[in-house]
Amino acid sequence: MMYNIPDTTVINVGGAEVLISVYSPNKTVKSKFVAENTKALLEASAQYLGGTLPVTKYAFLYYFFTGIAGSGAAGALEHNNSSMYSLGEGPPSSIAGQNLMSTAKEGDNIEIEVARKDADGNEKLVTLKGKIIKVDGESKAEVKVGKNPTDEQLRLRKAWMGS
Repeated sequence: MMYNIPDTTVINVGGAEVLISVYSPNKTVKSKFVAENTKALLEASAQYLGGTLPVTKYAFLYYFFTGIAGSGAAGALEHNNSSMYSLGEGPPSSIAGQNLMSTAKEGDNIEIEVARKDADGNEKLVTLKGKIIKVDGESKAEVKVGKNPTDEQLRLRKAWMGS
């Protein structure tokens, strides 16, 4: 359970009221910033779906932690009316990384600050720099079924694969 003094922004997109709630321990990340960077994605989604989103209300709940997560990873949980994100707190420019990737062009310079542990286990910020390059590749989903699948597993595979 998450308890905090909420920093919230509400935006209306594609017929939906969308709540952006942010917990940022150092107040580095603000809900208004996240909302501004989420709105374009939601507008594109609504346009793709015929002009409206498939919900009338949705909530994005963001928990930004300091340092490196205890699990060593960040993540998210999705629900039909909400998403909960647990991400490292950093400068807002790093949070806009997804937005950057959707607008970046081949040859653009990129600079990202990330937290890394040194050989002694101490955390420090490292700046990664480089140029955007196009990578051609294909990712295929793979479904593997054990040697003795149950009827339920076979039914799910058939529903998933269409055969």
